[in-house]
Amino acid sequence: MEFVLGVIGNFLLVVVGSGASIGFLNWFTDRKKSKSKVKFLATQLAVQLEGYALECFEDISNQDDYIGHEGYIGSTIAFVPELPKIPTSDDYMQLDNNLLDEFLQMPQDRITANRAAIFWDQVDRECANSAYRESTVVMGHKALTLSKKLRQKYKLPQRELKSGVCELNKFFHDQMIEIEERMKKSKERKLAKNA
Repeated sequence: MEFVLGVIGNFLLVVVGSGASIGFLNWFTDRKKSKSKVKFLATQLAVQLEGYALECFEDISNQDDYIGHEGYIGSTIAFVPELPKIPTSDDYMQLDNNLLDEFLQMPQDRITANRAAIFWDQVDRECANSAYRESTVVMGHKALTLSKKLRQKYKLPQRELKSGVCELNKFFHDQMIEIEERMKKSKERKLAKNA
């Protein structure tokens, strides 16, 4: 009787141990696939955002050419560029919540940026050109900043974006500093006027 119980006990240990081993291997394999999938999704999103920043830069450059050459070359910005399509796959839910939240806010930010510029379009074309340019700079900068965060979070290779000889990270960084300085001076003038 003890022999039978010992054999049954050993058999159950082997079955349970095998099941646990198989379960662990499945969990480990799924986890590895999931990490790989998330890294792919982060890469895909980062590259889309970098493409969007490049499009913003090209629009800004065209408008600068238009103004600098008195309309002979280039064109003005008619609207802040369209964003890349928002992913609809549930797989994106695996990305970092804060980064995904930033990405999903961008369409709203674009709408707000366009509305601010459209207002000036009704009042003064020169002011509208400036507003569209500034809004496009802000959106391009947001896209590049988010792309950098994705690349850091998911340990993706950093990418140096250039258009011709212009390095885009530096361009958008410098433009944002100019915008912030202009806003600061405007606030100071308003405060001095109200004092």
